[in-house]
Amino acid sequence: SMGFKTKIEYTFNPKSDLGQLYFAICPQMFKKLPWNYVAFQMEQSVSSRWFTERYFFQLKEAIAICDYSKKNIEFLLNKGIPYQQIYYLPIGSVSCYKNDLDGREYSNPEEQESCEVLFYGDTSSKRRQRFLEKLQSRFKVRIVQNIFGEEMVAQLCSAKIVINIHYYENALLETTRIHEVLSLGVPIISESSQDIGDYPLLADVIEVVPEGDIDQMADRIEELLKNSAKYDSLKQQIRNYNCCFSESSAFYFDRLLLAHDWISYEQFLK
Repeated sequence: SMGFKTKIEYTFNPKSDLGQLYFAICPQMFKKLPWNYVAFQMEQSVSSRWFTERYFFQLKEAIAICDYSKKNIEFLLNKGIPYQQIYYLPIGSVSCYKNDLDGREYSNPEEQESCEVLFYGDTSSKRRQRFLEKLQSRFKVRIVQNIFGEEMVAQLCSAKIVINIHYYENALLETTRIHEVLSLGVPIISESSQDIGDYPLLADVIEVVPEGDIDQMADRIEELLKNSAKYDSLKQQIRNYNCCFSESSAFYFDRLLLAHDWISYEQFLK
C-alpha cells in the first residue's frame, strides 16, 4: 500500500540478494540471512528453546527488530539488545484475510465437513495433550497439524469454536494464532496468560479461562455451543473488532518505516 515493489519468498537464495531490504520472519529458521534485513522476532521469551547464541547474533546484526510482545521486548533489552533497534509491532486482525491472503479469493472446492471444536498446532506438548484428551471426552475435537494456506483457512472456517492452549506453562498470549482466527470471524476460547493485560481490546471478542483450567474451558465450550444468542453476539463483536482495529498493526509498522526514512512523514500522516 506504500508503493513498494514486494515479493514473498519462503527460502533465501543468496544469489538473488543484491542488497535490497528483506523482512525476515522468524530469522532463526534460516541457515543464511541477507545483507540487509529487519528481523521479526516471533518466539516466546518464556522459553530458552530458540534463544541461542546464534539467534542473538542474528538479532543484533539486523537493521531493526520487530517484536509483538512487550514482555519479549523487556527480555531483549535485559539481554543487551539496544532499545533503539527494537520496535513494538503488535499483531492485529486482517479484515480481508479470507478473501485476499495471496491476492486471490479463497475457495473451498471440497466442502470441509464442519466440526464443533478445532485445535491447530503442535501437540507434542504434554500440557496440550492433557487438555485435548479431557476435551475429547466431552466434545468432537478436530486436531489439525502441518497444513497451511488455503487448506488451513478452510479448516478454521469449518469450526464453530477454535481453542487456544499454551505450549508452555506461564506462556505469553498467542496473538498471531488468535488474530488469524478472529480475522476469519470464528469464536475462540483461550487460556489466560501473564501478559493478557497488554490486550484490553481482546476482552470483548475472545472467551478467556484461567491458565491450566481444563474444566472451565470445557464448560465455556458447552455454553457457547448451547447458547445460540451468546454465540451470535460474540460473532458480531468479532466483526466489529475486525472493522475497527484491523489498522492497529499497520500504524506500528508505518512507524518503523518512518524511523528509517523508508517513507516520508507525509505518507505516514496519510
